[in-house]
Amino acid sequence: MLIKAHIDKRGGVIASCDSSIYNYGRDYYSYVWPRDGAYAIWPLIRLGHYKEAKDFFEFCRDIITDDGYLMHKYQPDKSIGSTWHPLLHNNRKELAIQEDESAIVLYMLGEYYHYSGDKDFVLNLYETLIRPMADFMCSFIDDETGLPHASYDLWEEKFLTNTYSVAVVYQSLLVAADFAEQFEHPEDAVKWRSTAESLLSANEIFYYQDREYYRKGCILSPGPEKNLQFDNILDVSSMYGVMMFGYYTDKSKLDNTVKAIEKYLSDKSPSGGTPRYEHDQYFTTDPPYMGNPWFVTTFWLAQYYIRADMLDKAQSILSWSMTKTLPSGVFSEQVDPGNGAPLSVAPLVWSHAEFINTVLDYSRSEQNH
Repeated sequence: MLIKAHIDKRGGVIASCDSSIYNYGRDYYSYVWPRDGAYAIWPLIRLGHYKEAKDFFEFCRDIITDDGYLMHKYQPDKSIGSTWHPLLHNNRKELAIQEDESAIVLYMLGEYYHYSGDKDFVLNLYETLIRPMADFMCSFIDDETGLPHASYDLWEEKFLTNTYSVAVVYQSLLVAADFAEQFEHPEDAVKWRSTAESLLSANEIFYYQDREYYRKGCILSPGPEKNLQFDNILDVSSMYGVMMFGYYTDKSKLDNTVKAIEKYLSDKSPSGGTPRYEHDQYFTTDPPYMGNPWFVTTFWLAQYYIRADMLDKAQSILSWSMTKTLPSGVFSEQVDPGNGAPLSVAPLVWSHAEFINTVLDYSRSEQNH
C-alpha cells in the first residue's frame, strides 16, 4: 500500500513524500529517481502487480534521452529534476548521470518479463528503450581500461567507475542480449553479450586484495599518464552489486566481502544495523560511529544471508528492523546510531521495497527447506 501510494498516475515512483526535509535541506525527496523507482516496483512485480511496473517502464521510455541514458532524477510530470552533479570534472565535460540508473531499469524489465511472460509489452519497448539503453552502455566505455566510463555513484557523491554500477551494467547487458535473441536481433545480441563478457573478465580490478573485499571502485587519473587510481572504501553496495547481478567468477571473494562488512561495518553502534560505507557523513551524528545504519543496506546483508542459507542471521535482521519502525510501521531512510530514532525522510519507499524483497526471499528459502 505504501509503495503504491507513492506511484504517480503517469508512472513515476516518488522516492518519499516526506516534506519535512525541505525545512533544513532546501530540497525534498519528492522526485522520481529511476533507480529508486526500479527497486520500488520489484516487489510489486514479484507479487503480480504488473500495471504499476508497465506504467513505470513507459515513464522511462518517455524520459530517455536521444543517446539512450536517463538523467539524475525527474519530476512526476517527466520534466528533469534538480541535480547537484556538475557538468565538468577535472576540466572535462562529463555527463551528469549515474549510469546504474539506466542499467537497473533495463534489468528490471527483464524481471518483469520473467514473472509476467508479457512478450508483446516488452517487444514494443525494444526500439524505444532496450536498444537505446544497451547501445549507450556499450558505447560508454573507456578505451584505456575497457571499463564503463566514470559516472556518479548510486549514493550520488563520487565520480568514478563504481563496482556496483559495473555489476548492474554487466547484468543488464545480458538481459538485453537475451531479449535480442528472443526478438530475432542476433547482431544486437552478439554485441551486447560480448561487452558484458568483457566486463566480467575485468572483475579482478575491483577486488582489494590487501583487505580482501570488493572496493568502492576506480578512476583514471587526469593527465597524460592515465594511471588507474583506486577507491578502497568498503561499501555495502559493492557486495550487493556483485551478489545480486552475478558479477563474480570466484564466490569466495564475495564471501570475503561479507566477512569484511561484518568486521568493520555491521552492528558497530548501539542501535545495530549497517551503514552504507566506512565513515559515511550523511546526516552525521555525534559520535559519528561508522555512519548511520540504513535499512536498505542492512536488508541487502540479510539477502546475502538467505542466499548463503544463514536463515538465523537473516531472521535477526528482520526482527531488528521491526523494532526500528515508527508506530505506523513506516521505515525511514536511516536510524540514529546512538538511540535508533528515525533519521532523514520517512517513509523511504526504497526501504519498504527492500523489506518486502527480503521477506519474499526468506519465505521462498523456508519453503525450499
